[in-house]
Amino acid sequence: MLPAGSGCPASLTAVWRQVRAIGLLPAMGVIGIPEPTAGEMVKAFVALKNGVEPSEALRKELLGHARARLGPAVAPKDIAFRQNLPKTRSGKIMRRLLKARELGLPQGDISTLESEER
Repeated sequence: MLPAGSGCPASLTAVWRQVRAIGLLPAMGVIGIPEPTAGEMVKAFVALKNGVEPSEALRKELLGHARARLGPAVAPKDIAFRQNLPKTRSGKIMRRLLKARELGLPQGDISTLESEER
C-alpha cells in the first residue's frame, strides 16, 4: 500500500528501477492510482525499445519480475504500453501529466512539455 498523496515515494522509485532492470525499457513512468481497498495501487506506463512489440506475455513478464523483486504490495498492478511518454525539455517524465490523463483530471501547465505521448 502506498501513502496517499505522496507524490513519488521511494517505493515507486524502487518499482521503476526493478521493472526497468529487465533491459527492454528505455523509459517508464510510475504513478499511484486511487484504489478503494488499499488506498492506492501502482500503475506503470512503459515505452519499449525499438523492435520490441507490446504483448500480454511481456506485460505478465514485467509484472512478474516486479512482484518477485519488490513483493506484491508495492509491485505495479497494471502496465500500459506507450510509444513514448510525456517529457519535459530536460528529459524528465511528467508523472503528474500521466496521472491527470489516467484519472481524467485537468492537465495543468504543460508549457515545459517537450514530447507528446502518443
